Amino acid sequence: MGFASSCSNPFDSSIDLRYEVTGSAELVNITYENLNGGISQLSAIPLPWSVNLSADPGDYVYLSAYNRGESGSVTVTIYEDGSVFKRATSQRPCNRLCRRHTLIP
Repeated sequence: MGFASSCSNPFDSSIDLRYEVTGSAELVNITYENLNGGISQLSAIPLPWSVNLSADPGDYVYLSAYNRGESGSVTVTIYEDGSVFKRATSQRPCNRLCRRHTLIP
């Protein structure tokens, strides 16, 4: 998944984001939008994994996980201010899950 930032109102407050990847897969590759607006890619990461970031209303959020194994589930979750914003789960091996959305002001 990827992030693309849009112009935001400087008077809007920032949003606390948490990207989380969980499941029974042994190792996953993870791609996500980082604090600098770029893409971070991590390889062979054991689960669970998470990172906390900040975003502005209207920003584009991106999280992707790829199950490197032949078995196991993978769930990707994006939290917005502590509540689930988007979630997806796959039970299939060697499957990529993506969540990309714009944060609504």
